[in-house]
Amino acid sequence: MIKIIVALFFLLSPAFARADFKSSSSCKKCHEDIYQQWQSSMHANATLEKDPLFAGMYSWASQDGGNKLTDKCQDCHSPMSLVFHSTERGAICNSEGVTCQFCHGAEKINGFRSARDFQIDLSAIYGTTVDTANAAHPVEFRE
Repeated sequence: MIKIIVALFFLLSPAFARADFKSSSSCKKCHEDIYQQWQSSMHANATLEKDPLFAGMYSWASQDGGNKLTDKCQDCHSPMSLVFHSTERGAICNSEGVTCQFCHGAEKINGFRSARDFQIDLSAIYGTTVDTANAAHPVEFRE
């Protein structure tokens, strides 16, 4: 049953092209202080490449349960893997952990159990203010 649900999720959720991915470093130009805070955060360092504890647990989980467990790990440690339907290690969309674009692209959140509860819209930037005159990107309101 879980395999059917996961398959439906991937089939029904929008697939974005890698060109739609905006690296968190692209936010740095205008948001230097926030970028520096993010870069040293657990969100930025949640990936296999940056967190040796997670890498060890991931390796153990893959030996014990194969992709069934490791796919669940990727959901939160590299949530853009869900957005781009890719668990490819080293791919730019998977190497930044929880990115600026993931959180600020969350159009809707349907609970808070995992990244699967987030509905992502990569064409918008959501924040707690409205700024439609911003030259770099308009900001749409979201609590």
